[in-house]
Amino acid sequence: MESGATFLYKEIITLGWSDTDQPFRFNELRLKLKVYEENRLILFDHYYQKPDQGINQSLMMEGYTHDGSFLIVTSNLQNEFLEKLSRQLQQCQYDCRIGLSRFIPSAVIIRVLGNHTDHIEHLFSECHRLTRQHLLKEPSIFLRKY
Repeated sequence: MESGATFLYKEIITLGWSDTDQPFRFNELRLKLKVYEENRLILFDHYYQKPDQGINQSLMMEGYTHDGSFLIVTSNLQNEFLEKLSRQLQQCQYDCRIGLSRFIPSAVIIRVLGNHTDHIEHLFSECHRLTRQHLLKEPSIFLRKY
């Protein structure tokens, strides 16, 4: 990233999903995300899952099948925006677990555990809308990979 740029990243992992609604086993999932600003590493996120007994074991995603991440990196990250974002997330009516963390002055990540892609997608769409409106002063746009 160039200094002053904004980076938005959304990912939803559906561990254990199948078209028959039956959980399946997997050996390992490893995702690595590195974000550089002016050739300096500012974020290294290493997502790693290696279930021994499936995703329903104790402390393994708390019984949820979907894991979403929404990352915002911008030099324009303000406390007022984070408060609006937090209030928006607190209004969630879905059965899910939500965490919001600001880990460096210019970055915040939202993590969601849930059971439905469309629920997490809806939450992230609202976060994306707020980000574009408050930080970028731009209208919302629809982004979806099929």
